Amino acid sequence: MPGGIVPLRFALSNFQPGQADVMRPRNIVRIVIASLAAAPAAAQTGPLVRANWLAGCWELRAPNRVTLEMWMPALGDMMMGASRTTVGAATAEYEQLRLSVDGNRLVYTSLPSRQKEASFPSIEVTDTSLVFENTAHDFPQRIIYRRRGADSIIARIEGPGPNGTRGVNFPMRRSNCLTVAPPTPPDTVLLAVDLAPDQKQMLVVRGVAPNIDIFLYDASGTPVRKLTDQPNFDYQSRWSPDGQRLAYTSVRENRQVIFTMRPDGSELTQLTANGVQNSEPAWSPDGRRIAFRSERNGNPDIFVMNADGSDQRPLTSDTRPEYLPAWSPDGSRILFSATVDGRAHVFIMNADGTDQRQLTQSATGHTRLAFWSPDGRQIVFNTTRDGNDEIYVMAADGSNPRNVSNHPANDVPFGWSADGQSILFLSTRDRTARDVYRMKVDGSGVMRITSTK
Repeated sequence: MPGGIVPLRFALSNFQPGQADVMRPRNIVRIVIASLAAAPAAAQTGPLVRANWLAGCWELRAPNRVTLEMWMPALGDMMMGASRTTVGAATAEYEQLRLSVDGNRLVYTSLPSRQKEASFPSIEVTDTSLVFENTAHDFPQRIIYRRRGADSIIARIEGPGPNGTRGVNFPMRRSNCLTVAPPTPPDTVLLAVDLAPDQKQMLVVRGVAPNIDIFLYDASGTPVRKLTDQPNFDYQSRWSPDGQRLAYTSVRENRQVIFTMRPDGSELTQLTANGVQNSEPAWSPDGRRIAFRSERNGNPDIFVMNADGSDQRPLTSDTRPEYLPAWSPDGSRILFSATVDGRAHVFIMNADGTDQRQLTQSATGHTRLAFWSPDGRQIVFNTTRDGNDEIYVMAADGSNPRNVSNHPANDVPFGWSADGQSILFLSTRDRTARDVYRMKVDGSGVMRITSTK
């Protein structure tokens, strides 16, 4: 037997009561434990030891859903793991996992429930990231783990999608392996927020899918009234520059339609026709026009129309998907996002659609949802280039991009304060279904505004 250690179960099974020359069981236990402690352990080397930060239990908690992933410490030539997802009180899926050594690389092998086993050789193994790839697999083709501090990781899967690379992030936090709280009941999901021009009120989009509605809040984060109430999605709400109307998107008969109304919910006006997808309305600074996304020509493009819905015409008309328009403060230019080679980037163009050019550059993740600062000198945007949703700020010409949120939670910007000193954003840092926060442009002074139940 290795190290000359007598297994405890063997020692106890040979103990015969009444024999004077045998030690008592508790003495045997002490000797066995002492022998185990004294036994030399094999030194752990190679790529597996660099993955040891993955050891332990990691939890992803969402409304009515909990995923727990567990990994044994690195030992020998393998790390064993398992994952389980529960929805309510039922197990929805589970997975057997292992990391094994193959020369100077690792192999990630997964056996998901009701699927065949698949292996993914490593292409990157560091003290903060693990990347595995198998381009012959359908989906995913790439599995990524990135370390975000001592107690957070971002797991990500990537593979081919309809418009290039499709990716899904799984932000996980270290948890207790022995006690797992059951999933909470369905929680209110907070999707978007827009601060009124006078800074005294907010439009907040929230609900429990599939019923999402627009609410009016005061600036302190207290709900005032519900503005929409139809059995589907009402969202993407935006204040007009004078605060007298709001534009929003409503899903009707499985199609997105743009409406406007007064802040009290009256004077509802439909701007786009049924039957095609029209969404993401954005007011021009003078309130006379609305830029929006339309798929009426078979591809997502940026369109513009008058505030009453007349004179609808395209600003972009190529084969790449284009979406999320945002006007400059002087109304001369429009930011938008576009997907190029499977990756989203932020672009800029003149208000008439000319002089389109790319502002952001990143070889990883997606970059989108950009907003001008009130003085037009800076742009805040959302990006996943660091492995999760982060908030970056850059100069208006695309230079000097910098991470100002720098947090393992998912942070998504939704605009600026009127004085340009603060950024309004949504975050999961205190609640999995997100809440509204505010921070200074340098990322300091984070303040939670809403506490949604």
